[in-house]
Amino acid sequence: MDFSKAGLRKLIRDYREIGYTFADFAKSNPLEPAQVFLRHDVDVDLELALEMATEERECNVGATFFILVSSNLYNYRSARNSRIIREIAAIGHSVGLHFDPTSGSIDRIGANFVSEVSALEDLLGEQIRSFSYHKPSTYGLPDLGRAHSLVDVYSQKYFNCLLYTSDAADE
Repeated sequence: MDFSKAGLRKLIRDYREIGYTFADFAKSNPLEPAQVFLRHDVDVDLELALEMATEERECNVGATFFILVSSNLYNYRSARNSRIIREIAAIGHSVGLHFDPTSGSIDRIGANFVSEVSALEDLLGEQIRSFSYHKPSTYGLPDLGRAHSLVDVYSQKYFNCLLYTSDAADE
C-alpha cells in the first residue's frame, strides 16, 4: 500500500468510486456497511499530521487525529504544537487522545488517562470523544473509555469487525 500523499488521494478516490463514505468514530455505527474510519496516531510529527489533515480536507474527507500527549518526540503544549493541534480540529477533523498506558506507573493508569483527557480537552476548549491506545498489542488494553464515555477505537466493535490497515512498523 502506498502511504504517500498521492497514495492517500488515490485511496480516498478508490473508496468513493466503489461507494464508501468516510465516517467519524464517535458519530457512526461501525456495523453500517461501506464506511471508512480514517485515523492517524500522531506519535512523531505534528507538522506532518497537519499536512495530512490539509490534504484530506482538500479531498473533503474527515479523519481522527489521535494526539500522544505523553510523546517524548514533541511537546503538545508548546505554542507551535498547540496551534497545530487546534488547526487540525478547526479545519474539520476530530482530535482524540493517543494514550500510552506505560506513560506513568501501572497503579495510576486510570488517573493518568483522566489527566491526559483533561489536558487535551483544555488545549482544544472542547470535549474529545475518542481515544486509541499506543502499542496496544505490547501492553494490553485496559478498559478505560467506557467509564469516561469515550469511544475506544480498539474496542471489539471497531477493531475486530472491520478490515484494519496500518502504515505503522512493528517495533
